[in-house]
Amino acid sequence: MESLLNPFGIWDSIFNSLGTALYTNIYFRFFVIGFFVGLFFLLIYVLKYKHRDSFKKIFIIVVPLFAICLFVVGKLYSRGYRIENIKQQGREIVVCLEQFKKINGHYPEKLSELVPSCVKNENVKNEKVFRYRLDDTFGFILSIKEDFMGSEYLRYDIRYKDFIFVD
Repeated sequence: MESLLNPFGIWDSIFNSLGTALYTNIYFRFFVIGFFVGLFFLLIYVLKYKHRDSFKKIFIIVVPLFAICLFVVGKLYSRGYRIENIKQQGREIVVCLEQFKKINGHYPEKLSELVPSCVKNENVKNEKVFRYRLDDTFGFILSIKEDFMGSEYLRYDIRYKDFIFVD
């Protein structure tokens, strides 16, 4: 049933991208707020002047719609916050991996070999969330997969020095 509602994880991809943009980009936040405010004023105008509805009927229609929009935008913002938070944890791991390589001349076999003082978050030991392996081409591959991200996960890209979404 879930695959019918979310073919190829497209909704996960849309929600992750919108949530990240909403959390990290203030201009996008203003755009979203302006869009919804404009939409509600347009709805009020159409109901009041084109259909001659009473203020009570307009109130009954507009307030629940506004509440739903606030809920959706809040959920997207929350998802963006969680994604940026986990990216920051991943960046800390990458710094620790680079420090380990400078000291030892090679990357560790497992994340558990990193010095505990370097990695502040206990979540790093959770191999279900942080997946790490050595790679001949890039040195290492670090990916992050949280349940709320759906079918997507984050992978550290050495070229961009940041995490990117991967299906």
